[in-house]
Amino acid sequence: MEGTDKNEWSNILLEYLPSGVIFEICKHLTWQDIFHISQTCRRFNQLCDKATIWLQLKSLDFSRCLIPLDFKVLDVVKRCPQIGKYL
Repeated sequence: MEGTDKNEWSNILLEYLPSGVIFEICKHLTWQDIFHISQTCRRFNQLCDKATIWLQLKSLDFSRCLIPLDFKVLDVVKRCPQIGKYL
């Protein structure tokens, strides 16, 4: 889009949304999606490292993991030590 100022676009990027909005979005994601988001930038990594996001997950379905001890699963378990009672 010609003539569009770069600052105009920065207001609509996900990265610039308030933390509360990102937490609301994360409520509707799977643990895999949250894990992938946490890998995109430092801010999302810090937000996704908070227990609040992980405790709000409705379920933790590890059936799509190719390896039972996949590093993604181990990372989720590390972030949420109370996970054992939900598996």
